[in-house]
Amino acid sequence: MRLKVDVIVTVGSAVHAARQATSDIPIVFAVATDPIGGGLITSLARPEGNITGLSVQSPDLVGKRVELLREVIPGARGLAIMANAGYRAAELEMNEMEGIARAVGLEVIKVEIVQAADIAPAIGGLKAASMRFTRVPTRS
Repeated sequence: MRLKVDVIVTVGSAVHAARQATSDIPIVFAVATDPIGGGLITSLARPEGNITGLSVQSPDLVGKRVELLREVIPGARGLAIMANAGYRAAELEMNEMEGIARAVGLEVIKVEIVQAADIAPAIGGLKAASMRFTRVPTRS
């Protein structure tokens, strides 16, 4: 602020620090996964105040992903969703995916990963759980 810059371009938690430091200098966040949920702005259409930037929100695309899954695997009965439990954007997307998948009749298994060591056991658990999704061919 002492430098009297014309604009602040930042990313991550520095956006909140910049916002606390000034309400006059324009702040542009280089990327944010959920600027509304993260409290940076109140609207994507009209960010208000001195903050704006690029959003890479992907929960809006979840419905399309489920639709494509149903087209590619029309007989799918279940969906496993694995996400980083400590990453807000992943949690938002996982919850959105779960709701949409259930709405179209898919059984959902959510796997929340906390640390890298959780991944291999989670995949092993999914292999066992997938047996109930697998269709056994019937003989005529």
